[in-house]
Amino acid sequence: MKKRYWALTLSLVVALTMVGCYKIMVIGPTDSWEDVVEYMRPSVVKVIVGDIDPDTDLPFAIGTGTGFIISERGHIVTAAHVAKDRVKYKPWIKVQFYDGTEKIVKWKRMDDRRDIAVLKVSGDYMTPLAFASEEPREGQPVLVMGCNGVSDWAVTDGIVSKAEMFYDKHLGHGWLQTTASINPGYSGGPIVNADGEIVGMSVAYMTKQNDVYLFARGSVIEKTVKKLLGKK
Repeated sequence: MKKRYWALTLSLVVALTMVGCYKIMVIGPTDSWEDVVEYMRPSVVKVIVGDIDPDTDLPFAIGTGTGFIISERGHIVTAAHVAKDRVKYKPWIKVQFYDGTEKIVKWKRMDDRRDIAVLKVSGDYMTPLAFASEEPREGQPVLVMGCNGVSDWAVTDGIVSKAEMFYDKHLGHGWLQTTASINPGYSGGPIVNADGEIVGMSVAYMTKQNDVYLFARGSVIEKTVKKLLGKK
């Protein structure tokens, strides 16, 4: 029987569709991170924390961090240590979007033990990121995005080196460790998989011996956010 050999050409398709209030990105196996970066930027914000000068009554910034949009109605997740009040006079928080738009945070809710906070800004039809439906696996490629005031909406990439690090029996979970580095100001920024889905959030890095970059796990963030918003 004569054999036929067919040449298989893999065509790369990037599709953006709406599922509920989230956009889903489908990326072919040979895609670069360039598409993921472009996809993420409208959904990532710079978080600016400040106070009002009691003498001049003028606002001034104290620090910055990163956050990411999780709903069309303006819910933003960041690290609790970013959103925490550092001043006593008239503290304020605002977020800056990639297009330069700024919005004042109306309210915040925090879980200090898990280092997770939800901020709310006014507005509708924002572009949220979706949480990954599967837990991250060791060896999986990931991308981190963050803003530090100097290099904003910058990215680093790497792999998941430990799916659950430093397990805390009181919290009931551990932390995600990756080789993707966290720069100053990246706290609260998202770490995503090749589909642009959230698998974690930047929270800390340790440098005593070898650099260790830790992230709150995406599944933990999702559960904590629902609890903070009073959802079951």
